[in-house]
This record gives sequence, C-alpha cells and structure tokens, in this order.
Amino acid sequence: MDKTEKLEDKKEEEKKLKKYKNIASLSRHDGGKELVSLLTKDIITSIDSLSHYRVLTHPEIVAQCARLTERLDLYRLITSAKKNAEIVEGILKTEYTEETD
Repeated sequence: MDKTEKLEDKKEEEKKLKKYKNIASLSRHDGGKELVSLLTKDIITSIDSLSHYRVLTHPEIVAQCARLTERLDLYRLITSAKKNAEIVEGILKTEYTEETD
C-alpha cells in the first residue's frame, strides 16, 4: 500500500469515526433513548405478528419480515455506534500512526 492509498484509507476511517460518534451522541439524548424504546416495542410487535404465521398470507409474512429486519438494523446501528467508534479509533491509532524512530 503506497502513501496515497494509506492517506485515503485514513480519511475514510476518520469519516466513519465521525459518523459513529454522531450516532452515539444521538443515543445519549432523550430523543435517541425514546427512539430506541420505540424501536424495541416495534420489534416486539413484529415478532408477535410473525408468531401468527399460520393465518398470514405469504405477502404478509414477507412484509412483516422486512419490517422486522428494517427495525433491527436501525436498532443495531444506534446501540452499537459507541462500540464501533471505539473500534475505528483503535484502527486509527494502530494502523495510521506515524512511526517515529
């Protein structure tokens, strides 16, 4: 990997870090906490709906699965943002620090 590619990779990692920190800050505020709470309730509702799969049509099952997947992805994004930011910070520290001899 040449110096230009390494610099571009570092910039990408810094963008990821900023994104994760912004999302993590959302989860610390009242609105973010309320969003996580509502997502949790919505996920439970979707699972409950899927538990009645015998009376649902195939399109209804597909729609419920899509809804559940969407909610779970958003929930995971918000709740794991802090951990992801820590991982990216570690990468930046270990992979992109200037070695001084």
